[in-house]
Amino acid sequence: MTILKTLVTLAAIAMLMKLAMAANYTVGDPNGSWDQSSDLGKWASSKTFFVGDNLIFQYTLNHDVLEVSKPDFDSCRANNPINSHSGGSTVITLSSQGKRYFICGTAGHSMLMKLAMAANYTVGDPNGSWDQSSDLGKWASSKTFFVGDNLIFQYTLNHDVLEVSKPDFDSCRANNPINSHSGGSTVITLSSQGKRYFICGTAGHCDQGMKLEIDTVAASAPPPATTSAPPPATPLAPPPATPSAPPTGSPVKPPISSPPTKSLAPSPKHSHSPAPKMSPSSSPTSSPTSSPPPGVSLPPPPPSSATRVNVIAGSSLGLGFYIMMMLINL
Repeated sequence: MTILKTLVTLAAIAMLMKLAMAANYTVGDPNGSWDQSSDLGKWASSKTFFVGDNLIFQYTLNHDVLEVSKPDFDSCRANNPINSHSGGSTVITLSSQGKRYFICGTAGHSMLMKLAMAANYTVGDPNGSWDQSSDLGKWASSKTFFVGDNLIFQYTLNHDVLEVSKPDFDSCRANNPINSHSGGSTVITLSSQGKRYFICGTAGHCDQGMKLEIDTVAASAPPPATTSAPPPATPLAPPPATPSAPPTGSPVKPPISSPPTKSLAPSPKHSHSPAPKMSPSSSPTSSPTSSPPPGVSLPPPPPSSATRVNVIAGSSLGLGFYIMMMLINL
């Protein structure tokens, strides 16, 4: 039992020693927290975070903590988090160099509850430092520096850090620096967009390669809301042409032949016997035809010439018989 207590005590001491080496930052302190009312961007910009430091999020249960990508941070998208935390208290260890992004996943909160951790760059890392042997130009060209990032210069006491103008950088002149730093450890925050120039002021060191040009770019703005282009207007197809129905007219009736008018010969003055009465031959009356059903053609009417021939033949026969009877009576 004594051995177990000793092991627990040693483990607790080791944990305390480890915690003592790292800084713990309660997000939003001293006057705010992880909520909509705190200026989290301003809070983060006032700190310098190192690998191993801890972020402590304290919040009510209607909030959570989502770690997201840079595009999702800019657009406040919470549907694809890298990590998700809830429960009212979250501790996140900054275990590696670089930027990390946190938002609240509650609908509408992320517009106000956004925390971008600035990146910290130790000059010359991982294989060099602020000295003559490091290829500082190559190191800088491999990075992209944003406004808010920090440069950490680690160096021995025979060096210093001078910020100079572009002409003094090019000619390694150290007699008119913009800013001068010494002491073995210097942190410079890249607070604005543009180029900045640093050299070592020790005689000859700048010419030996202790010079650094940093190009700082603005933090990317949220991408514009992509407006979906309206689909191309589909030309309206013309309505199908409806075949115009032929005008419905009255059914065509075949011509009806009127019965011929019978010409009577003048009566002779001396007539001994009445002439036989002749029954006028009447032509057949055509019955009116009903309207044929649609699609059925009417048979062509019989030629009117045939009707006239029959009538004339009948009339001629009757007239000839009458004349012959009159001649016999004479």
